[in-house]
Amino acid sequence: MIRSGGDRATIDARIRVAEEPAHEVSIQLRPGVRSLRLDEKRVPGPEAYFGIVQMVLFHPGELELVQGGPSARRTLLDRVLYQTEPGYPTAFRDHQRALKSRNRLLQDEASAASIRSFDRPLAETAVRVVAARGRLLHQMAPFVAAAFAEIAGGSSTAAIAYRPQCEASSADEVLEALARSFERDRARGATCVGPQGDDVEIRIDDHPARSYGSQGQQRALVLAVKCAELAVVQARAGQLPVLLIDDVSSELDETRRRHLYRTIGGGGGQVVMTTTDARFVPLETLGTGGTVTRVSQGKLSR
Repeated sequence: MIRSGGDRATIDARIRVAEEPAHEVSIQLRPGVRSLRLDEKRVPGPEAYFGIVQMVLFHPGELELVQGGPSARRTLLDRVLYQTEPGYPTAFRDHQRALKSRNRLLQDEASAASIRSFDRPLAETAVRVVAARGRLLHQMAPFVAAAFAEIAGGSSTAAIAYRPQCEASSADEVLEALARSFERDRARGATCVGPQGDDVEIRIDDHPARSYGSQGQQRALVLAVKCAELAVVQARAGQLPVLLIDDVSSELDETRRRHLYRTIGGGGGQVVMTTTDARFVPLETLGTGGTVTRVSQGKLSR
């Protein structure tokens, strides 16, 4: 973030994966503006980095996966797919572009023909987005169940599944759903059919985790989901992702911290952790020679 009293912040990094050539990354932050460069060329967004190195992020806000609305859960799927399925970024961007255009016409009360002109591109990209998300959740589900059983000691079970708003396996089926929903779309000023309304169902002991699980169970479930994400990204990418952990140790009890560190220590990949209390990061547990860097008043020291 921009330091208090400053007008900008700059981050420069060199990324090297295996034997591939290194890449230069630069991010500059100004109030309300983010500028990104990759190998000295300006790029529109962080998705440009996803083809270079895979990353898994774990931070305290991840509880939104269980306690929050569908948006956080869709974002998790999209982030993994951006990194591991080459055609997904294009399909997702094309769908978002068509959706935005159709919604704008709905809000402007444009003619039916103008609005419906976006139905075909919307339907074709929706099928691709939904299919990719479904495949990912099918792959993640057994990892979530196994990790949760280990963390919870086998006393409870967990399950995760994709719940598309529109059950359609072809673009023609989506087109039919859009046609049926057209008058409702006009009344609401927004497109009601499509992956923008999908959700991920997360259950504990066959009950909705959001309302049934205790806070401890919900935290265990979030940890299980992140462990599954780590395993699936590695399996799909064929290499270990970088694991970024932002001050979650203080949010976990000792049992869940042990599971987290055991997962990290056995993985062999690169891990970057932040914390306000070094006691929560026992380097000896991780099994590798870690480096502690302290940040104070904008300066780094070891």
